[in-house]
Amino acid sequence: TPLYSSAASDVYKRQLLRSGYVLYNDPISKYVNDVMDEIVSSNPKLKSKNPRAYIFRSTAVNAFATDQGIIFISIGLLSQLENEAQLALILSHELVHVYESHGLDDFLESTKVDQSLKKRGRMKNQQVDMANLEKNRYSREQELEADDKGLDYFLNTNYSSESIQRVFDVLRYAYLPYDEIVFEKSILEKISVKIPEEYLLEEVNAINPAEEDEEQSTHPALSKRTRNFTQRLAGVKVADKEDYIISKETFLDIQLKARVELARLFLERQLLSEALYSGFLMEKTYGESDFSREIIGEALYGYSKFKNNKLLDNISSPNYKDVEGESQQVFNILKELSKEELNIVAIAYNYDRYIQQPKDNVLRAMIADLFADLYLYHDTKSLSSFYLIEEESVDSTTTEGKELSKIDKIKQNRKKEEDTSWHRLAFSKVLNDTTFRNIASEGFEQGNEMKKEDDYFDSSTYKGRSNLLKYRRRVAKKGKSLGINKVLVVNPTFIQLKGSMRKMKSGLIESDERRESLKNIIQSSAKLHDVDLQMLDATNLKSSDTDKLNDIIIANEWIDNQLDAEGFLYQSYNQKELEELTSKYGTSYLMSVVVISIRPSNPITRFFNRKAKSLIFVTVFDTRNGKRAFIKSDFSGNYLNDVFLKSEFYDAFSQLSKSN
Repeated sequence: TPLYSSAASDVYKRQLLRSGYVLYNDPISKYVNDVMDEIVSSNPKLKSKNPRAYIFRSTAVNAFATDQGIIFISIGLLSQLENEAQLALILSHELVHVYESHGLDDFLESTKVDQSLKKRGRMKNQQVDMANLEKNRYSREQELEADDKGLDYFLNTNYSSESIQRVFDVLRYAYLPYDEIVFEKSILEKISVKIPEEYLLEEVNAINPAEEDEEQSTHPALSKRTRNFTQRLAGVKVADKEDYIISKETFLDIQLKARVELARLFLERQLLSEALYSGFLMEKTYGESDFSREIIGEALYGYSKFKNNKLLDNISSPNYKDVEGESQQVFNILKELSKEELNIVAIAYNYDRYIQQPKDNVLRAMIADLFADLYLYHDTKSLSSFYLIEEESVDSTTTEGKELSKIDKIKQNRKKEEDTSWHRLAFSKVLNDTTFRNIASEGFEQGNEMKKEDDYFDSSTYKGRSNLLKYRRRVAKKGKSLGINKVLVVNPTFIQLKGSMRKMKSGLIESDERRESLKNIIQSSAKLHDVDLQMLDATNLKSSDTDKLNDIIIANEWIDNQLDAEGFLYQSYNQKELEELTSKYGTSYLMSVVVISIRPSNPITRFFNRKAKSLIFVTVFDTRNGKRAFIKSDFSGNYLNDVFLKSEFYDAFSQLSKSN
């Protein structure tokens, strides 16, 4: 059966269900539905709605429902709940919204295009507005009704009410991580790294959640909801009732799975400070593991890359001054570390991982990439810029493996006296390690080649300007000649919006017919140019097509990360999964297609101006290096008909297939 209804009014729900933000056929979903079945079996009238729970891949602590019986529970919420009874209360609350038809039509249809993406000349093929979706939009009256009737549903079950009042505490502190543990900088101090004590805050911000002003909000204040619950539960007997009906062991296993998924989501959403603290929590709560070290290593790598490239605005990170609790220490350390220092800490941490995983080629490439950044941004051309710890240097060799002469020793010691910064000793224990030196050499050579390429098109030099103009003239005249004969198209997207280019109004119109027409045009254009095209499209997936949906999620997440990187070399956190995917489909090229039509919202304007503005974004990524091999970003005042689209995609595939 299809994953969604085909009714036109369910457009946004369909987009959500096929967006990759929802889990299918997984242990977390099964467990949550088992808990919901306990509630429904104790409240038979709820069966008429045939409710079904889905897990929403969001870091926000939230749950919401549609009047068709679909309940969405976020990963963020599951990672914070303390027991099964609390989950049962959340589900009971949402079942009221379902049964009472507390519609979310305005909420679900209020999607919009991210203007900042368009300004940067790029577009993600994503129609679900995450920031909007993660906010609860029920009215105050609906929430209070759901609290009251939901408690009735809950009390009809065999779940204990002893701990359910703490659910409101979970919501009150939902903006914090799922645990508060003092951050230890030693967790980052791998190889010979010693982060200075002065980089630590003497005291982190106190936790002081602001109570919502009920007069200024559409929602009831949590304190009022807590009081209402306390009054309702006064005298309620808890004897013979349990916190767990399904299983405590299963709940704890699901809680762990949710926290693992949460850490991955932090990386996926480029919430890198949060990811690092999440990896730390995993180690302190569950013990050190390859997974927790991977999360920390990837977070350090990503933050260093964006900091080196002056693109921290492209990743989500609040001001460290606004962060409360122990995680503030992480935000502060990442701020205090200079670009070069963070680059070196990221290398040391990830090389320590590589020592334990010497066959991980993706990890090796990541470390080499960090060395390339040292070359490009910090004028570090070799390991001679780093020193051995003094007591280890008496009879040592140089970093090139040659015996030090007396003069070499004198020069190195004098250089150490001039520069004794802690990060220059960060590699002391591995400077003579052959593998470490080999990876460093690969990275420095990579940096050198990248610098040559940058210099070739450097518009600040006469030669660079000349070469750049020649290149642009050739592309303008003949187009690119890439010689690509096989591509994988991921979720081609057609969006029609109301309003104008300057002001796109909320309200999305999607036509299944236009979407299918777009797919047919892409396929026929590829065929005309003998390009072997495969398409991953979630439109008609069935509940049994979990593998294909997972492939779409992997590809979309990788593409979104590369768009954030804006062209610099970036090993996405799911690079290993992506390489398995490209091997599976037999091509290293991913194509992202987004077509947007802006339709005037005023019917009079539509009558006199039949032409709709349109935007076409076609991007082809070379997954081997993350570079955009081809970009077509066209704005047109033409009516967006099939003839126009055919000409655009004919041109795109012509440039892809030509060979020099």
